[in-house]
Amino acid sequence: MVIGAGISRGGVPVNTGPFIPGLAGILKGASPGSQTEMSILAYNTKRVMSIAGIGLMEAFRAYDRLLEANCQAHLCFLHSLDSGPTSLGLTVIAPHQHSSSGKRIAICFERMSRMMSRRQFVTSTLAAGVAMASQETTAQPAIRTIVDSQVHLWKAESEDWKWVPGMKPQMREPFTIEKLIPLMNRAGVDRVVVVPPSWPGDRNDYALEAARRYPNRFAVMGRIPLKNPQAAALLPKWREQPGMLGIRLTFLGPAQAWLADGTPDWFWPEAEKADLPVMFLTDGQNAQLARVAERYPRLQLIADHMGIGGNTPKEGRIADAVSQTASLAKYPNVSVKLSAAPNYSSEAYPFPDFTPHIKLLFDAYGPKRCYWGSDMTNGFDKATYRQRITHFTEQLPFLSEQDKDWVMGKSILERLRWA
Repeated sequence: MVIGAGISRGGVPVNTGPFIPGLAGILKGASPGSQTEMSILAYNTKRVMSIAGIGLMEAFRAYDRLLEANCQAHLCFLHSLDSGPTSLGLTVIAPHQHSSSGKRIAICFERMSRMMSRRQFVTSTLAAGVAMASQETTAQPAIRTIVDSQVHLWKAESEDWKWVPGMKPQMREPFTIEKLIPLMNRAGVDRVVVVPPSWPGDRNDYALEAARRYPNRFAVMGRIPLKNPQAAALLPKWREQPGMLGIRLTFLGPAQAWLADGTPDWFWPEAEKADLPVMFLTDGQNAQLARVAERYPRLQLIADHMGIGGNTPKEGRIADAVSQTASLAKYPNVSVKLSAAPNYSSEAYPFPDFTPHIKLLFDAYGPKRCYWGSDMTNGFDKATYRQRITHFTEQLPFLSEQDKDWVMGKSILERLRWA
């Protein structure tokens, strides 16, 4: 099937193949005398990618999604529909997975020097989308949603934002909302679960600020003062905080002893009663959570970083920590974050020494109880954000495409009830 190309100058379309009526509508909608060039090319395809009614944010998200799908994409200067003369450009070269024939699809929206009205642009662009959709004989596959199950955010220390004495952040410079958003856009990450770090203490205000400013991109697994049983009063309304999904506990350093001395015993039944999912990190001691998982079967427990934390790597206990985490898979209320592999790997990308650990846990838990996550600030120089994604989407042959859909986003959204 050849869809063809259309070029218009001064609002007069010229066909170089079967012309799409929707495109004709766009081209005719341009003001007389404007220099407008548009082309849509498709060769021997059964599926056509379309972009309809795109605005600034939609264009960025389309660009991110296309990069995630391993498309070669070029994003030019974008426009606002209410602004004056400007330009829009999005060029996409899609590889074989978007074409049953193995040929390439090219979609080019190039140079619009004079803007149409909002009504002309939206109406005619939607018409183009409908026209292109009518050419399809097979439904397009859904674009994979990428959700990072753990990123720390923090701002600079100040008089009203002090570190806990003796604790230091993972990076010298603050890792702020403003730094993370562009990284997400470039890597193709749709959403992030923000896990407040430990060095500012048990406070969640900056993470909640991220969720408030970008409610469709950030949500929070907050901290709670575990040594204070009076904090139980906070749990019934915990999720009423905008953007708050659950709680994250860390049992590292001196807090390792809490699992044995009963410090968190008040918390487990109250969290179960409040229906709060709980992420937990131990120093390779996840087997100690077996009694909790068994006693509180309605409490959703999520093991962080495959069970690796604290001194586990330094002491050569990675395999044992992963094995302990795998042993918890028999409890249906336990799931696992397959996160932070680059941070703990002793090899460069694609971190082959961690493939057996990831496979062991994936086989034990299955795709709906496994979650990809970067934890990038704990090993920022070990891999790019994009590499942390392609490690799972391209370098783990035991994952099917459907498995990747779950592990890379669907599972964590479902588990945390993040609509």
